[in-house]
Amino acid sequence: MKKYLLILALISGTAWAGCQSRVSTVINNDEAVSTNTLTVCGDGPITLEKKVRIGQVILETEVEDVPELNFTYFKHRHSKCRMFRERYMFNNVLQVNHGVICQKDTKLDMWTVVDKW
Repeated sequence: MKKYLLILALISGTAWAGCQSRVSTVINNDEAVSTNTLTVCGDGPITLEKKVRIGQVILETEVEDVPELNFTYFKHRHSKCRMFRERYMFNNVLQVNHGVICQKDTKLDMWTVVDKW
């Protein structure tokens, strides 16, 4: 009987937890070199937001780069950084934001949004 209660508790806990996954894939010459998946679970549903916020931790591939710039990466306060562009619709009008993301630890795929305008 205890075994069935434990299984029921595990199933119900998993069913109520809202989870969100982010996938980062590195491609080199049309070949996938590596893929990382980050899954975050919490109580209740998680709403996905299209716009990023200052201070938010994201994967680098979640934001578009700015191809018009001649440089891609730069250093700021011992962190690897790059600019990004964000496009979204607001009241049926295309909005464009720009910003900067920085990677504090180069061993991790996580980037922090440090500025946005």
